Amino acid sequence: MGRLHDIFQTSPLHQGYGTHYATLWVGTPPQRKSVIVDTGSHYTAFPCKGCDNCGEEHHTDPYFDPDHSETQKTLSCDKCEAGAKCTAKRCQLSQSYTEGSSWKAYQVNDKVWVGGVSATEAAGTTGPGAAGADYSVDFTFGCQFYETGLFRTQKADGIMGMSSNSGTLVPKLQDAGKIKHRAFSLCFRIGGGNFAIGGATTAHHKEPMTFAPLSKVNGWFTVKLNDVLIGGDSIGVKAAVWNTGKGTIVDSGTTDTYLPKRAADQFKKAWEGIVGRKYANTKMELDAATIKKLPTVSFVFEDGVTVDVLPSAYMERSGSKYVPRIYLTEGSGAVLGGNFMQDHDVLFDAENKRVGFATADCSYIGENRKASEDKGAAKEPAVNSVPAAAADVAAGPSSDEGADPAASEDGKEVEEKAEEEEEEGGADEQAQ
Repeated sequence: MGRLHDIFQTSPLHQGYGTHYATLWVGTPPQRKSVIVDTGSHYTAFPCKGCDNCGEEHHTDPYFDPDHSETQKTLSCDKCEAGAKCTAKRCQLSQSYTEGSSWKAYQVNDKVWVGGVSATEAAGTTGPGAAGADYSVDFTFGCQFYETGLFRTQKADGIMGMSSNSGTLVPKLQDAGKIKHRAFSLCFRIGGGNFAIGGATTAHHKEPMTFAPLSKVNGWFTVKLNDVLIGGDSIGVKAAVWNTGKGTIVDSGTTDTYLPKRAADQFKKAWEGIVGRKYANTKMELDAATIKKLPTVSFVFEDGVTVDVLPSAYMERSGSKYVPRIYLTEGSGAVLGGNFMQDHDVLFDAENKRVGFATADCSYIGENRKASEDKGAAKEPAVNSVPAAAADVAAGPSSDEGADPAASEDGKEVEEKAEEEEEEGGADEQAQ
């Protein structure tokens, strides 16, 4: 099996309501938890026993019960981490988001490892099985006792922050000698995907991986975006527009892609000139001839690295209509979310200060797709998008799932990466 870096673990990803999530096994004996994989934040947290109205009926698994783990340690006030504060003799932290969701938690340290549907079966189509425990590490997370908003109703139990921060899981695995390199890759597709910790698997790549340098070492994975092309032609927006404020970040926890308001007129003009339809983030009816006209949107980064986002990724199907999911609403910079990443293996390589991109078959390696991604916890509907070819229009599945951007997304990714998240990025930098 080809690979970038030499020691790493692969696990399946599952499809949530607009996001992808991984499976964590926590404690001794291990309890299963599902977490949104989010490169746009650094906290890992999920509901624990006693959490008040935290959506257990909506989530994949029961609340984590610290009392049932022989290895859990609730952090005392002299051991608080990551900015947590002593409250009621426990280390407490909280997080809120611009769309209204929030949570509060106390810090617990326990054995944690990334796995699949089962923690006891042999490695196979549903994940690494018991072998995943070889990558177990003592890890501090938030034991949530309070949630509001979409965190209650999302499919995943919680969230796993994967930004470039010393308190996240990948650096802890490297510190413990479980992986050699501070890197991981995410490969998203409709229905699931592949998650490699410590490197990337090249066997499923359709082209050599290319690398864009990181603009900063810590916090968000920020890259310099030089140009955006529609149908192969530049829309004529200066590079400075993409890189002001927070800059351009690659954020797996955000469902869609958000470009700056200052680019809206040029983007719409270029798209409308090809398609012959007004560009708006509302439902539109498209016949087969119009679908054939839908252009590829290409993102050109520093060093000439180009990522092509196909209509099948940025146009979501909603019943018999379609909704563009590239938004032109950011105050500054850009957020390249899950639909930008779709059908690409994206390597987040903090150690070498770069992000890698390769088009890929994002099936879990060696998987039987039906078994690995639909068994057990993964029961949520896939998000439907424009068929890859016009011939597929009549036969393609349809769903109203995701027609309303706010209604279809999990608690974390609805936010627009405003000042509050920028401050979190700053905390990431200080924590290093």
